[in-house]
Amino acid sequence: NVYIYDPDFDRGEHPGARKREEMKRDVVYFVKDAPENEELRYSLRSIEKNMPGIGNVWFVGGCPDGLTPDKRLEYRQEADKHKNVKGMIRAAVREKEISEEFWLFNDDFFIFKKSAVKNYVVGTLWAKVDDLIRRYGIPTAYAERLKKTAIVLKGMGLDRLSYEGHTPMLIDKGKAEIVFQKFDDDLAFRSCYGNFWKEPAEVRQDVKILRVDVDVEKHPDLLSTMDETFADGRVGRYIRRAFPTPSRWEK
Repeated sequence: NVYIYDPDFDRGEHPGARKREEMKRDVVYFVKDAPENEELRYSLRSIEKNMPGIGNVWFVGGCPDGLTPDKRLEYRQEADKHKNVKGMIRAAVREKEISEEFWLFNDDFFIFKKSAVKNYVVGTLWAKVDDLIRRYGIPTAYAERLKKTAIVLKGMGLDRLSYEGHTPMLIDKGKAEIVFQKFDDDLAFRSCYGNFWKEPAEVRQDVKILRVDVDVEKHPDLLSTMDETFADGRVGRYIRRAFPTPSRWEK
């Protein structure tokens, strides 16, 4: 693939650009095909408590038993996780009923403070690649994708910040369509989007809890888990205690 960068391209003029301060933004979850998803159940409880004023809650992909979103967009998932996610992003962006700006969520994002819902960067893509190699001892497919993304962004004269933290991200559908046109599908969408549009973002450490024995800080604003840390870790117990009340999306 050939990546073409136009230095005179005006990022301020994109399809659908307008003032949207008063818009109710939808929350869009990418949901794996599985009959049960306790992380998603508690994530929904956290947004009901700490994200007042949102629009519709969408599930793109699966729909676990006992949960009923406001809207659902079916998506046939394949074995390749990255292809699934990229396909679901594209499907959400092109769904006319989803708000022009929406919050992109994974099922393991937990919101403890309304003020924390914003865009973040977690260092550079190169630092993330180094961290993954140290953790796993080999260059994983994900690390290679981030490395390729950094190289492409550098070639375009753009920053190589990592928008790959495990936190929600605000997506503008018009901007996303242009990112689809400018970048190959094999790259990291969030970092392509954030760096291309120079999205304002706060710098912070990633909030993903990777070990079951990690103590959660006393008053977190955001958290993310892995399957095992949610099921068996201290962080999972903390989240379940924090959000005992079923949300309106639970049957």
